[in-house]
Amino acid sequence: MAVSTLKTHRRAWPLPCRELFDRLPLFWRIQLVAWPVFGILTLPLKFGAMGSWSYVVFATLYREPLGLLLTGALRRVFHRQAVRSMKPARLGCTVISLAML
Repeated sequence: MAVSTLKTHRRAWPLPCRELFDRLPLFWRIQLVAWPVFGILTLPLKFGAMGSWSYVVFATLYREPLGLLLTGALRRVFHRQAVRSMKPARLGCTVISLAML
């Protein structure tokens, strides 16, 4: 009797991280995986350029979340109706100028 009760019992909030991650749109799942991986893989390059691990850690903790936020902002811009109607050359200029911020 107790076993059947456990089978029908639904999980209460908070949901496990995996279930929350699975509910996100594909764009955000890719972003949440790619930015930390990019940050870790570029650590040796940053160390070569900066020469100090404390600067590298600071730059990574500053730059990668900022990149994630800007990616989200760019996504909002691209989903607007005005962007869909832009000519490819103008859209390219917009993307490049916003990406350089």
